[in-house]
Amino acid sequence: MTTHRLTALLSLAVGFAAVAQAAPPDPLTMVPPDAAVFVHADVAVVYDSKLADAVKNTKSLELKEKLAAIPKEIGLALEDIKTVTFVVPRVKEQQDFQRGFTVVTTRKPYDRDKLIAKLKSDAANTKDEFSEKDHVVRVKNSRIEGRVQVTDLRDTGRMIILTDLSEEFLTPPATTAAGVHTDALRQAAKSAVVVGLNFDALPDEIRGDNLPAEVKPFQPIVKADALTLTATLGKDTLDLKVRIRAKSAADAAEVEKSLEAVRVFAAAAIPAAKKELDKQFADPTGMGKLLDVVSKSLGGAKFAVEDKVASASLSAPLDLPLEPLLATLTGGGASARAVSSNNLKQMALAVHNYESAHGFLPPAATLGKKGKKLLSWRVAVLPYIEQDALYQKFNLDEPWDSEHNLKVFKENPMPKVFAVPGTKNLAEKKTHYQAFVGNGAAFDPVAAIKFTDFQDGTSNTVLFATAAAAVEWTKPDDVEFDPKAEVKKLFLFQGSSTLVAMADGSVRAVSDKTSDKNLKAAITRNGGEVLEPDFE
Repeated sequence: MTTHRLTALLSLAVGFAAVAQAAPPDPLTMVPPDAAVFVHADVAVVYDSKLADAVKNTKSLELKEKLAAIPKEIGLALEDIKTVTFVVPRVKEQQDFQRGFTVVTTRKPYDRDKLIAKLKSDAANTKDEFSEKDHVVRVKNSRIEGRVQVTDLRDTGRMIILTDLSEEFLTPPATTAAGVHTDALRQAAKSAVVVGLNFDALPDEIRGDNLPAEVKPFQPIVKADALTLTATLGKDTLDLKVRIRAKSAADAAEVEKSLEAVRVFAAAAIPAAKKELDKQFADPTGMGKLLDVVSKSLGGAKFAVEDKVASASLSAPLDLPLEPLLATLTGGGASARAVSSNNLKQMALAVHNYESAHGFLPPAATLGKKGKKLLSWRVAVLPYIEQDALYQKFNLDEPWDSEHNLKVFKENPMPKVFAVPGTKNLAEKKTHYQAFVGNGAAFDPVAAIKFTDFQDGTSNTVLFATAAAAVEWTKPDDVEFDPKAEVKKLFLFQGSSTLVAMADGSVRAVSDKTSDKNLKAAITRNGGEVLEPDFE
């Protein structure tokens, strides 16, 4: 069972609210009073609510597949889960977001022996070190140095999963003193979803004065002490409330102004978003209706200041048109261009998470003895695109076309994130998403590259391209960059443009009018070139 899978359950719950409960949920006793962030969702009441029907009855085949896969992947059915609480104790650098713990409670006792057997099997598949004592499982990751996951299964109505944390977090904090999250924990008694954020525990740079001008209006928020976000279910409305505790009454007044600035900014962005829908979606009507509801809700937002606390609250009708949103989040309903853009963003994010975990980008190809290419970078990033189960099936010390790995290739579908919409070779499990390799490109055939090596800037360097020629997705075969050869012919232009992912995670549509010189400048990570205006 993986923490990121359990965290994904929160994303299904955060959009909904629930009825009041009699007392604060027991899992919240595990939350340190000064934790950087925690998210608590009462999955049971959300699952049983009217709003959850939109998820259960979705027309999105991909979402249905994801929901059906949950019991197999985490060992628990969604309807058996009572609550999920995710906590990150401290955040001073990006990697800290991966050092957290999850508490899951269930409606009925789970099969402990079955879960332990699953954890042991998963560890064997990934060649991780597995140990179990008194129903506490410890798995040492063989791929990420120092990464240890501890799963506490001593209580068959609750499990605790630690990732890269001391086992002291398996027991509730010793102190009972009030902390920055006192208000948030109280709100859990009457809310389905509660988010607590401790600004003092976040990186210092986001609270400094050297911020871009466009961010300045929101600075009083991050300079406050704590934020509490709650979602509750009224008779006919979904009610959201943000409470921010500042250091003084005067600061709270400034926070209120910042909250109103957020509302104005969001409201102003909606008309432009509706225009973009016409370009990105075959049928933008449903999403447009949802944005209309959001716009109306923002218009009715209420703001207040009481002593050191500034708050903002808004309501939306229970009959939200959620189906278009659900289809969009899972790739259904969007145009081919929008799906491809989302695929590239997911791959870029996966590479950033890989670099955070390993200290360098994934190799273009893993290498065996005598430098023989084994598997593509696409296999290496599988754990970072929610495909850990597939990743575990590969023998990483064998080439992509070995008897075992070729069998895995043939018996499993290609992850949808590697499928370029509108191409004809998807049944062959080939992908056009490729990296440029060598001669100063983002990927190198031998060297371990870091994002700090991108002297041209990550926003000016192509990470992935939509290549003209497709390759088997597991095959370590990408585009070799030759600065002396024509490169435009290497791109797959659909219509008059091609999509590329930049190293900062952004996606650009590059025109077929772009010069070869400018394309080469964008491919190199430290060539010192300045991109000309035609690279857009």
